[in-house]
Amino acid sequence: NGTSPTPPVYNSNATLVNPDLVRTMPNYTINTITGDVYRNFVIPTNITSDKFIESIEVIPGNRNIVHHALIFQDPSNIPAQLDALDPGPGYTSGGTGSNSSDLIFGWVPGQGAQTFPNGFGMPLKANTNIIIQIHYPFGVSNQVDSTKVLFKFTNGLVRNIATEPILNHGNTLQNGPLFIPANTTKQFVAKYTVPVNASLLGVAPHMHKVGTSMKVFGVKPVTLDTIPLIDIPKWNFNWQGTYNFQQPINVTTGTVLYALATYNNTTSNPYNPNTPPADVSLGEATNDEMMLVYFNYAIYQNGDENIIIDTSSHDDHFNNCSTVHTPTAIDAIPLIKQMAIIPNPSNGNFVVQHTLDFVNELSVYDYTGRVVHHQNNIKNNETVSVNKLSVGCYMVKVIDKKTRQQVWGQLLIQ
Repeated sequence: NGTSPTPPVYNSNATLVNPDLVRTMPNYTINTITGDVYRNFVIPTNITSDKFIESIEVIPGNRNIVHHALIFQDPSNIPAQLDALDPGPGYTSGGTGSNSSDLIFGWVPGQGAQTFPNGFGMPLKANTNIIIQIHYPFGVSNQVDSTKVLFKFTNGLVRNIATEPILNHGNTLQNGPLFIPANTTKQFVAKYTVPVNASLLGVAPHMHKVGTSMKVFGVKPVTLDTIPLIDIPKWNFNWQGTYNFQQPINVTTGTVLYALATYNNTTSNPYNPNTPPADVSLGEATNDEMMLVYFNYAIYQNGDENIIIDTSSHDDHFNNCSTVHTPTAIDAIPLIKQMAIIPNPSNGNFVVQHTLDFVNELSVYDYTGRVVHHQNNIKNNETVSVNKLSVGCYMVKVIDKKTRQQVWGQLLIQ
């Protein structure tokens, strides 16, 4: 009846009762006085047969300094080899450094245990390694962390669940790049057309402190009916999580998913990390910004929409689930201004062609917004080599030395 839910109280206690597997990273002392650190910790599972994850929970060892944690599984020895080459526990790297790594789960402030509905599970391979990748923000001095991951397995045959940032600030962003000048407010739109019939089980939006709202919905083909998915009118970086739907939501082939994210980079935003406001760009640091919408989903099977995921009552809330969509207005937003990247897809060696006059910087970003390659004095038609990067989709940015104008392109490495 219009009352706010009780604010969550966070502590170091697990909510997952009687886990089947617990893996804890060794004590690690963090010093980030020169910049943010992304540290990977490799832990063998020692399981001898394939399992399916029913529930998973991450317990940060030091909540004051863990910006976020990504949990991967990897059957190869590459992460362990990288760990052996780096002094101390773990190794520092933007990604895991291995093409075999699969994302299992992500922890952000506010995230609790994730439990999948009956009959579904996330595969965990025999003899695989768990990689806990933690982002420690700038400014930490001599603090210790020992984050752990708890797993509970399900018995019998289950259907696979995948977790992916389907709507994001990379290849689905329609009016990028993600850049919010000081003293401005901006709204960005991400768009994705569903290629197969799928069942959406949950959604997890992610932004940083300049973000103020996020709305996610689908538009059905032919009828153009709207499918409300999530609406967060007052974004709070310290209260995030994965939101399970009460029942799976069927999105048919041709359904268009949209995310509308609003950012307020003015003094009216009480969470603005900069005083006075400063330009904010794409990146993983807390003072940077991101736009990601993760989905838990499975390939649709007849009757999925009748499965009960959450039996909680449906309380009154913002706008009572209604959403407004004007397809012509959203579809009119121009696509990212492209530069020519030749060849594309590429093996990591490519030529950039553009119309800028005074160019001195080129940066390559992965899908999380992390700079994975940077070089100065790039000329038109000059060859760029990034063949050490993993297979995947990247964003390429070139900056004009004189005007600071930016052009962006998308690069696929195969």
